[in-house]
Amino acid sequence: MPKRATYREHGDGCAAARALDLIGDRWTVVVIRELLLHPKRFRELQDLLPGVTPAVLAARLRELGEGGLLSHTPDDNPARYGLTEQGKAFQPVLEELGWWASGIEVADDDTSLTPNGVLLAMLTVARRLPRRSDVHCELTLYDDRLANPRDYTYSITWTPANLAVSEAPSNAAAPRMSSGRFAELLFDEPVPDAPSDKLLALVKDFRGARSGIGTTR
Repeated sequence: MPKRATYREHGDGCAAARALDLIGDRWTVVVIRELLLHPKRFRELQDLLPGVTPAVLAARLRELGEGGLLSHTPDDNPARYGLTEQGKAFQPVLEELGWWASGIEVADDDTSLTPNGVLLAMLTVARRLPRRSDVHCELTLYDDRLANPRDYTYSITWTPANLAVSEAPSNAAAPRMSSGRFAELLFDEPVPDAPSDKLLALVKDFRGARSGIGTTR
């Protein structure tokens, strides 16, 4: 298949068009989503992105690398893929894109979220909420739609002044649940119990603030 011409090659000097040359192909944005909070191997990406073919995934990873957004550790066997600082800088754009799309009505369907997906959804909403709790905790999530899901552990900082989620080493003491279950804790009624006091404080703060400003997204 011939390589398609870029917007720039068509004479378009718009910065937004240049961004689409990097991230505008199908699957590219969700690949970035899955690499934002946790580096992953090729097979992990395949598992978390049902529907993507190996050839398309390999092409998207290559294009992201050529665009300076992707790094990988070829000495690992198999290699692990992560994002460069330029790639990580896409996170606020992804959150804004998610917020914009959350206002578009879609039919109810049987969909769920990956571990990265649910945490980025939480961040997208929480940045717009007043936060009252001071919580630092770890959480292990897995995608229970998969036959043999992998665990991903995250460090969460939730304070009035700071909101951050990052990769954390595996921790047997961290609460563990499916990403779908965590989405229920955050977004579904009624308010359920959480498996730890810190996580319960975070969930109650999130849901209370969300309810208080009348957020329906």
